[in-house]
Amino acid sequence: MLFDGLEAVLDASSGLPELTEDQKKAKNVITRDYTDGLISNGGISTDMFKSSLGEDVTRDFFSKVLFGTGRMD
Repeated sequence: MLFDGLEAVLDASSGLPELTEDQKKAKNVITRDYTDGLISNGGISTDMFKSSLGEDVTRDFFSKVLFGTGRMD
């Protein structure tokens, strides 16, 4: 089932144009702002991450793994 979902997303996106560098940077900023808001404002799963790992490790995990927003600037 997971494979089918991933395959559907990849098929649907295969015809889309690649983002320009400026578009990639803008999208990264939007996503980073979203994840920063999750960490600042909390939420059920974010709070669980923060209580288990601490804020700094959660921010690092969100940035490098979960959302892939590692700093581009």
